[in-house]
Amino acid sequence: MEEYPVNQIIDEMNFSDYQYQTLKSGVMLTNWEISVLEQYHVPYQKCLSLKEILYEIEEVLSQEDLEELEKVSSSISERDYYQNTPF
Repeated sequence: MEEYPVNQIIDEMNFSDYQYQTLKSGVMLTNWEISVLEQYHVPYQKCLSLKEILYEIEEVLSQEDLEELEKVSSSISERDYYQNTPF
C-alpha cells in the first residue's frame, strides 16, 4: 500500500487565499479574489454589492478573455446566488 505524504501536502496548501475579507461596504471577498481583481485593475473597492463587482468584472472581460478573472466571476456569482436567493 502506497503512503501519501499527508503532512507535506498540508504544509504546501495555502489556506490564506480562501480566507474572507470584509470590505468597507460590507461585501466579503476572499484574499484570492481580491488579488485577481487588483491584478486586472477591477475597481471592487467602490462597489456596494457582489452584483456591482460582477458588473465591473464583465466590463473588463468584454475587452479581453481572461481565464483567471472568469474564475473569480464564477466564484462571486455563485456566492451571490446563495446569499440572495430565498429558500
